[in-house]
Amino acid sequence: MGRRPPIRTLVAALVAACLLVPTGALLHGDTPLLQVDAAFVTQDDSGHGWVIGNELIKYSLGQVGSSIGVRSIQDVVTGRDWHRTSDPDSFAVINGQRVDIGSAVTVFEKAETSEWYGGVRLDVTYRLASSPLEITRRYACYPGSSVIETWTTFHATGTQSVTLSDLTNFAFILKNGNLHWLGGMQVPDEDGGPFTYSTGDLDDGQTFELGSENRASETSIPWFGLRAEDTVPDDGSSAGQQFFGSILWGGSWHFRIRRQGDDVALQLGLPAFTTTLSSGASLDTPHAAFGMTNPVTPEVSLAMRGFIEMGIRHGRTLRADVTYNTWFTYGTFIDEGSMKAEMDVAAGMGVEQFVVDAGWWFHINPEDSSDFERNLGNWQVDPERFPSGLGALTDYAHQLGMRFGVWVEPERVSLETVGKAGLAEERFLATRDGRYDPDNPNSDTTAAQVCLADPNARQWVLSKLHAFLDDVHPDYLKWDNNFWINCNRTSHGHGTDDGNFQHMRGLDTVLDDLRQSYPDMDIENCASGGNRLSLGMLAYSDVGWMDDRSAPSTRVRHDIGGLSILFPPAYLFSFAMGNASESMDDSDTADLSLLVRSRMSGMLGGTWSGGSMSDGTRAATAKQIALYKRIRPVIQHGSAFLLGPQLLEFPDSKWSGWDTIENILPSSGEAVVFSYETEEGPDSTIIKPRALRPDAQYDVESADFGMLGTVGGAELMNHGIEESASGVTHSHVLIFHLHQGD
Repeated sequence: MGRRPPIRTLVAALVAACLLVPTGALLHGDTPLLQVDAAFVTQDDSGHGWVIGNELIKYSLGQVGSSIGVRSIQDVVTGRDWHRTSDPDSFAVINGQRVDIGSAVTVFEKAETSEWYGGVRLDVTYRLASSPLEITRRYACYPGSSVIETWTTFHATGTQSVTLSDLTNFAFILKNGNLHWLGGMQVPDEDGGPFTYSTGDLDDGQTFELGSENRASETSIPWFGLRAEDTVPDDGSSAGQQFFGSILWGGSWHFRIRRQGDDVALQLGLPAFTTTLSSGASLDTPHAAFGMTNPVTPEVSLAMRGFIEMGIRHGRTLRADVTYNTWFTYGTFIDEGSMKAEMDVAAGMGVEQFVVDAGWWFHINPEDSSDFERNLGNWQVDPERFPSGLGALTDYAHQLGMRFGVWVEPERVSLETVGKAGLAEERFLATRDGRYDPDNPNSDTTAAQVCLADPNARQWVLSKLHAFLDDVHPDYLKWDNNFWINCNRTSHGHGTDDGNFQHMRGLDTVLDDLRQSYPDMDIENCASGGNRLSLGMLAYSDVGWMDDRSAPSTRVRHDIGGLSILFPPAYLFSFAMGNASESMDDSDTADLSLLVRSRMSGMLGGTWSGGSMSDGTRAATAKQIALYKRIRPVIQHGSAFLLGPQLLEFPDSKWSGWDTIENILPSSGEAVVFSYETEEGPDSTIIKPRALRPDAQYDVESADFGMLGTVGGAELMNHGIEESASGVTHSHVLIFHLHQGD
């Protein structure tokens, strides 16, 4: 994952004991080598042992015999040590041989510390005895988050190239526990549907694997959890103390866990492809993170929050603007006049951002509004439908007090544009065994992927993007990705099996360029829905589109409930929209509040025909938008988690309970709980919020019925609050305000 340089660097070189060390160069014992707020790095008296951590987590590694390995992974709050052995914490296959980084075949050279985005970083460098290769294991920790970030840098110091494979971010031995994982975008409904939260126990000797061969979240979300057996709750929730990990990467990845008696051996990293590191070159693996929940950060989302804010987002806020999108209403049949008319209605309803989706370019298919492949990649705004240009729509949105966004799909082009002056060259295109689409002959293929591993292709994409963005000056860019192959065309600078890896490295370069060039522009991460959701993409994008099936409401709530385990709620985007089973109107039979509120625990969007709406529907939708804006600070800056089982509606089973999700802002103590009833469910439920301030008093407010009373935080968490079917709507919003004076 690309990184900008930290604001300030402090280096303390810690050399091997056999080298001459200047007096005063080392700090010993519990004295920190570096401390930033609660995050620190210390060194032991031997000079070959270090601890990086904060008030919640301590990761200790050091010399054990002839190796440098893991001494402990300690939960500071409970004292639990998750690690069971003293083995090295990572490995790679180098020139065909497995190398455990930190073992006797690697020679320790130095350790360095530095400030790192509001936290601390420890770099431990080794030299491979059998090859001119320098290997640096890097670790970072941030205040307030029980997470350690780690990655590895390989630097070829000799005159010959080096082959690398099995790039592993971390490999640990832990006590056996209950395994947790999240299904990906392409999990079929008969298996629970996308983003289903699953748990299971391993039999002795059993191996279990997760990962993706293509984009990160096609089959599984790049995350796992291992819950301690002695902390399993009885409410079906994800609570309980658990160790977890995630790779920050939008491409292929691999997780493997094997039970061996009372222990499990796990590893997280990249699949077993081979890539070549040329002489003098360096390569960073994707970053990864591991950590644990505890009584202070009892949910994964709470444990990750500080790391996401500092280590991933680097302080960049998620805006979570109320956003209108044209696609499901207009498709590609859009023009200047209809867009301005829709903008007028949207602004009047309180929408803050208006996004023109696919179809703005020259020569679209006039017969099919869903065909966005025709002439994709010509990068020319249609002068007939948009005579004033898209920049005029940006200006018009600004006049109405809204931001403006536009759709692009830079990683793909229509083959009818290839070879034309100034457009994509055929040599830019990704192929698999000579085919643009492995499932079809080239004669039947209409569009192809641009391989961003190729530097010339990358430069062409950037030149088109810059020219387009400088003309349109949008506030928001919807970056879509509707097709994927792992390119094995070796003329692009990659080998036959590392096309995925090198394309993703190229994509990171492009997105980093956009972030630097257009710092105020938000980017949406879309890939035919959530096929490329990862913490790595969260570093470069500000919005994550979850699922093109943004209806019915039960599907959206299922998606948010699963994905909120890992991602900030303000990143998770869906549309309020009607469908065959849910009407978006203000009739007596419709439940417009339920429809809109089902999207409110993430980033609220919508798509509709404003001109066809009744005045009552517009007013009712505007009322819900106003509610969202009022509670948005909790969603925008906080974390979310389920207060019970994830809603499971797939394939056709009737849901017969209440599903409930809590959004909380720990810094202020404020919280919002969304609960949803069904016709088959009970008339009431007891809601027990979590992670409130136990000693504080809370004023509890219902969005529909006003203030309900003042209750202590401990009482709310221990005994709960009863929520009853209201007869007004099947959705309920409870707002927990800190009582004034607390």
